Amino acid sequence: MKRTLPILILLLLSMVLHTAAGFAAAGSTLVYKGKISSVDAKNLRVTLQLSASKKQTFRITPNTKLLVNGVAVKFAVYRPGMQAQVTVSKKNGATVQIQGITRQETAVIPDLAKYRTGIVRDIEGNRVWVERVFGLMEDFTVYPSTSILKEGKRTDLTSLYPGDRVKLFMDKAKSNQLALLEIQNSSIEMKELYRGQLQSYDTMFYTITLKNVEILTDNVWKPFKSLLKLPVDVNQPAYYGPNKTAWNDMNQFTNKQVYLATVVKAGNEQAARVLIQQSFERSYAEQVSQANFNTDLFELVGSGSFTVHPGSILIRNGRLVDQYGLTDSGFAYVSAADANQGYAPLANIINIYNEGLEQPQRVRDQIYWGTLDTLVDGRLFIKDFATQEMHQWQYQYGASKELFYDLDTSIYDLTANKTVPSEEFDRQNYAVDDASSTWSGRKDWYGYMYVRDDRVVAINVKQTPDNFLNHKTTTAKVVSRNGTLLSLKEVKEWSLTKRNWQVMTSSFNSLDVSKAIIMKDGRKIAASEIQPNSNIYVIRDGGTAIFVLIT
Repeated sequence: MKRTLPILILLLLSMVLHTAAGFAAAGSTLVYKGKISSVDAKNLRVTLQLSASKKQTFRITPNTKLLVNGVAVKFAVYRPGMQAQVTVSKKNGATVQIQGITRQETAVIPDLAKYRTGIVRDIEGNRVWVERVFGLMEDFTVYPSTSILKEGKRTDLTSLYPGDRVKLFMDKAKSNQLALLEIQNSSIEMKELYRGQLQSYDTMFYTITLKNVEILTDNVWKPFKSLLKLPVDVNQPAYYGPNKTAWNDMNQFTNKQVYLATVVKAGNEQAARVLIQQSFERSYAEQVSQANFNTDLFELVGSGSFTVHPGSILIRNGRLVDQYGLTDSGFAYVSAADANQGYAPLANIINIYNEGLEQPQRVRDQIYWGTLDTLVDGRLFIKDFATQEMHQWQYQYGASKELFYDLDTSIYDLTANKTVPSEEFDRQNYAVDDASSTWSGRKDWYGYMYVRDDRVVAINVKQTPDNFLNHKTTTAKVVSRNGTLLSLKEVKEWSLTKRNWQVMTSSFNSLDVSKAIIMKDGRKIAASEIQPNSNIYVIRDGGTAIFVLIT
């Protein structure tokens, strides 16, 4: 029985996925098949996405039979995104049965325990959405008292990315009060994205060879090698467009265009995602305006809707993620193939390439530049300050803001080139009251601040102001580091006039980070901790960095 159960489940999946959208008549009942788009737990209603443009809502009654993979379940098991078929009575329209279908061998939901595991799908402020068994989606709130661990070290939410596997510890078994969030496995960091014509696939040694190979750099395909041979991860399926194809059948696609997304495992590069191009494509580079995970659609400003399909290679922050990695505020490079008439183009490559404070786990963070007006008892008042909004400084002349600092705040004096202990911060002359400034001639200093929830994480102070109108916002990938000098590639700069990221055609390829506030995983780090292949978001003055965010 145990051997036949997975086969039965796959047959059920096949029936749902390959049957035309809509309903089928079955004697005295109608059967509707599709994907659950929403669940109304209060009013006991389930909405099914029957096609790209059609939905239908079904009301649950005490007589409705609730199943998943043929096993009786409670209504709370059904979640958006789950495949399902709903049987309705022709006579009175009552919902007779809901049959949910998952890839799990059993639909028995484990009892609530003090810990749960799953994959992070979305992050918004201090809320984290985690996909558990059966496609069950739960959201958890991270409180100030919640501990977050990564590789055994304390960190915060900025270390968490969609695709990370986590273990969640609750205060109580039947509670969503999160006591500890442990990041167990990080999402997959991509090394490179290649495309080329398939020359051969070795079924014995599991290697793939491409010819006329190009590499994606700065959203442009550039010549790389005449031949490229790499091992493949056969535990991951290969796709021909949106459809899976068996590895043993790969050679039938000889001379077809193939995309390879690679990762590094045990020091060796290998193909983690393989997608065979099915038809001609067009490329786009625009802002993502919205994403609908229930319909697998997303929109680009100015270019309309696109479909995320099972074979889509989705990259965010240099990491391979699933469709939940799409973000409304991100800019993306998309390579898409025309679909059948009436359907949105199929997006084969989706590369979200700008980040910074737009990352959902950084919505509580802010970057400031301003005049230090008052320092007293862990409180810092700034005036005539500017904040980073949409990759540029927004100046607020005459405004004031109260911030807080503590013993963990990193304070550096750029004028004297020294670290300042936080307990001595208000004893120095960094902020001068109006009365003493008149007779002493001393003036308030200026500061660059990285702030979370009005708490100053790090501040660099200096005696004279900078002309922040000269500052540029840049994204890049680190090639190498020599002391505090970074060598860069894939450099893009935010254009105020075009409101988009522009590839830098000049020879800007190095950056001095000796005076920068460098942030990674929610804490300030030293330049020596910046690793090659890191994706960085930079506010700079010429070739000198002011802020560096490791994204």
